[in-house]
Amino acid sequence: KMKKKRIRIESLFQFLVPIFTGFLYAVAIKYFIRPSTVIMTGTEGLSLATSYYLDSEFSFVVFYSAFQFILVMFSFFKIGIKFSIKTLMTVSSVSAFILILPMIRFASPEPENERLVLVLFGSIIAGIAKALSLKNRGSVGDEDIIAVYFSEKLRKPVGKIIISAGLISMVYGLVLAYLKTESISYVANTLIYTTIFIFVSAETVNAIYRRYKYSRGKG
Repeated sequence: KMKKKRIRIESLFQFLVPIFTGFLYAVAIKYFIRPSTVIMTGTEGLSLATSYYLDSEFSFVVFYSAFQFILVMFSFFKIGIKFSIKTLMTVSSVSAFILILPMIRFASPEPENERLVLVLFGSIIAGIAKALSLKNRGSVGDEDIIAVYFSEKLRKPVGKIIISAGLISMVYGLVLAYLKTESISYVANTLIYTTIFIFVSAETVNAIYRRYKYSRGKG
């Protein structure tokens, strides 16, 4: 009986983690990443850049949800049911929490004020959420789904895929930033803070989930 009870608790915990990580990821995006206007990697970056250009948080949720739905469907067919269900729960939680959480301003996002603080906190919180999802054999979606597919199913490193996803979203975001502001200095500043965000979030994940470091190796 004790063994069965422990199994039930562990099973419940496994499916509570995706909701919690979705909450953490939503907090990182809503309160730190979007206000600082840095560009995340992959389809998240494409969605964020579009939402910056349109000045619409709701547009981010729409594009983010659409992209993640396609990627989760891919994972159902190519990776596995449990991984896909946990990932679906996480990305659904991210969308829901971004919409329902109240808007709170923690710092001034201008470069001359606390933009760096927002970037650092956002990258650390996002990195923790990503690492917890991976340790729970799920993911926060986006390029992590492709990473899991290549590293675990095809036994191939995913370094080039991760870099490509980051470069595509970054270029797209910087082009939109220039079209909106027509300021080279603003674009350069965004590039600097985006690079800091990507580096710190990756190192946070690596510190908590070391296997991620190896799956992102050169390839």
